[in-house]
Amino acid sequence: MAVHRRIAWLAIGCTMFGASSAIASGQLPPSQIEDRNLESFPACRAALETIWRKDLAKADPKPIPAEKGERQTLIYTKGVVPIDANHAEYAVEEGWQFRIPLPDVHQIRTSYSYDQRRYECVGNHLSGTSTQGYAQEGYAPMEGKPPAQ
Repeated sequence: MAVHRRIAWLAIGCTMFGASSAIASGQLPPSQIEDRNLESFPACRAALETIWRKDLAKADPKPIPAEKGERQTLIYTKGVVPIDANHAEYAVEEGWQFRIPLPDVHQIRTSYSYDQRRYECVGNHLSGTSTQGYAQEGYAPMEGKPPAQ
């Protein structure tokens, strides 16, 4: 009987953990962003490399002051990855991080949203999808000592 109770509590705990992580973020279904034929595979790969360079240029090297805190565009990618002589892929996550200090509770609130894009060249055919989403806000202690109360 005790074993069945433990298993029941474990199942409830797992369900609650799964439910809490399910509401911790949100994501839209993927949408198609590219579907075209180019002159050749080298032209298709060159298009991927152009997209990659444009994405890299969007990154902010450090946070930028914003209205009540700071923001930063982050780019995560491995660049254009060759699969074989007629196939290459490029994946990127473009993220937007916002950090707002909350001095009354000595915390920094961070929010993050993103656009994950995946492109593929198979021969001269370029295709791509985009998936957008966000992470639940996070909180971290501010640097320094909290003000005396």
